Amino acid sequence: MAETLTQKSTPSWYSTNTGIYSALNTPRTLPTNPTMDLVTFLFSHSHGGETALVDASSGLSISYQELQELVMSMASGLQSIGVSKGHLVLLLLPNTLLLPVILLGALSVGAVVTAMNPLSSREEIKKNVGHGNSVLAFAFLENMKKIDGFGFQVIAVPDNHAGGFVSSDFNASFKLLYCDPRASLRPEIRQTDTAAILYSSGTSGASKGVVLTHANLIAMVELFVRFEASQYDREPCENVYLAAIPMFHVYGMSLLAIGLLSLGSKVVVMNKFGVEEAVNVIDTFKVTHFPVVPPILTALTQAKAAGGCELKSLIQVSSGAAPLSRKIIHEFLDAFPHVDLIQVIAEDEEAGEIPVAFIVRAPGSAISSSEIIEYTAKRVTPYKKVRKVVFVQSIPRTPAGKILKRVLKNHNGGSKL
Repeated sequence: MAETLTQKSTPSWYSTNTGIYSALNTPRTLPTNPTMDLVTFLFSHSHGGETALVDASSGLSISYQELQELVMSMASGLQSIGVSKGHLVLLLLPNTLLLPVILLGALSVGAVVTAMNPLSSREEIKKNVGHGNSVLAFAFLENMKKIDGFGFQVIAVPDNHAGGFVSSDFNASFKLLYCDPRASLRPEIRQTDTAAILYSSGTSGASKGVVLTHANLIAMVELFVRFEASQYDREPCENVYLAAIPMFHVYGMSLLAIGLLSLGSKVVVMNKFGVEEAVNVIDTFKVTHFPVVPPILTALTQAKAAGGCELKSLIQVSSGAAPLSRKIIHEFLDAFPHVDLIQVIAEDEEAGEIPVAFIVRAPGSAISSSEIIEYTAKRVTPYKKVRKVVFVQSIPRTPAGKILKRVLKNHNGGSKL
């Protein structure tokens, strides 16, 4: 017979009346000032950090003092070209030293930031920003053509914040970044004002936009980043994080481009992940913390087996986006027993799989798999391109109309790599 939960056996942190579990940790205090914006909140915290951001390939860096000045200069520059509260600013950028500067500068003037994968197709970009109050976009030179003709200015961003400005292609970036920081007129920004619109990856359906207010991002910094740091004896300003996961996604943005900058931690920025380069960067910059996704974790384990890399400076690796198998966990801990491995609860169950299209042909249609693959390939980001087509009689749905993806996979062929 199942044991009955009695008053005597009920934990103090659980209420049988309300069914609510109460955390045992000391509650975190969020700002009550209704006009506290994210950037002001971020820079209001004192810390002992010196270097804020470092470019992994060139070694160029931005100190915390320079960071605040650059953000204020960017805010002044944006206001000088007409960007103001409520305007939408698109960041079509990979990880780069300047992404946090542009992001925080835009938020400082009350603009709404939306960030997208730079591999996104023209059609995907147009769908997300081809409406509303879009006035400005930032992109690398190779992606400028994707946004041509959208009706707003596109500013080319160099790979780094120093040598890249020698080209005339980056005159606009230079002018924005080196405006007089004292010329910025800070508008009143309320916590309830929209700060960002971020989109889901779209690996298992249409990409969906999520509106985040300044209050949302402040809470994310306090409850997600600063709270976790408070659980350790080590001073956060002593930590060195490797930014290889994309800052244009909410996890990378909230942690690496925003939250850690309130703690004084050093963030080493990789443009894109490569296992050999990552190993060298970890050793060179004495990286202590590495947020990853499962394929990166596996790549590090394989690198240890192939070349004997030790990653002696690493203290913590946190893995998110998809669940880790017991095999992957044990192999990593056997390879690096000195590293504390944390698994973040998965948000994307489709990670590590290939895109598969389940198609119900219209009556009389003879459309082929190759036609569907060719059609979608021209309209989506490379990682979303359909690799396999399965024709079915119907699409299974819940009573509420939600597609039962697991039923499709189990009964009509898998989608594993």
